[in-house]
Amino acid sequence: MTDYPELQPGRGHYAWSLNEEDWPYASFGELLNDDEGVQVGQVVFYGECVKKSPAYFMPSASEVLDVAADKAYDIGGEFAEDFGRDVTQEARRELEDFLSAWASRHLKVEFYQVENVGRHKVTAEDLAAHPIGAS
Repeated sequence: MTDYPELQPGRGHYAWSLNEEDWPYASFGELLNDDEGVQVGQVVFYGECVKKSPAYFMPSASEVLDVAADKAYDIGGEFAEDFGRDVTQEARRELEDFLSAWASRHLKVEFYQVENVGRHKVTAEDLAAHPIGAS
């Protein structure tokens, strides 16, 4: 029998897809069981489900300072061209730490990104091992 990613110990969670865009299946068997149109020779996709930390979605200190500088320029024009350029690396790290801590406390990530995508060509053995309607 073939080892599919969801059966390999020590690895993360995997999702399966018919089109490499939508990832609704938690296992290869679920993909085969849910879609009666899967044929021998058809290529299906699997990938590792990676849940990013809330801080991943926050702007960086540089991005926050760029927005502040743009707003300052909108008001002060050329008199504000240097706004924010004197912020030290230490102050930038402090802002990054604040944004990260805030995100960790207040944002909840309830979705995942699929990475390390692989391909699997469906075989007759696969279909025999996962008959339609079997759990």
